[in-house]
Amino acid sequence: MSAQWLAALPAAFWEPVIQAELQRDERADLQANSSKESAPRSAQEQASDFGLQGSIKIQHDRNGSKQVKFYQVDLKLIDITTNETVWIGSTERKKVVEN
Repeated sequence: MSAQWLAALPAAFWEPVIQAELQRDERADLQANSSKESAPRSAQEQASDFGLQGSIKIQHDRNGSKQVKFYQVDLKLIDITTNETVWIGSTERKKVVEN
């Protein structure tokens, strides 16, 4: 496999590889920097099964004495072991403020 071919692969291909590498680094760091009493035995670590990612978007509009605030929250729940998205949710809220 040439390096050019590998570099042409989309980022989605590399994400599970990068995540696995980060998890290995975290386990090695935990083993190296924990006391004997607190260090989990290799392959018996307990960690999160899922990760939550998201964003909050805020928009402020003004019309005369009224101020309108829009909030949008987007969330994604990811299975850490498989890197699969298991849930996606979004909600919007509007708040009107009169001065």
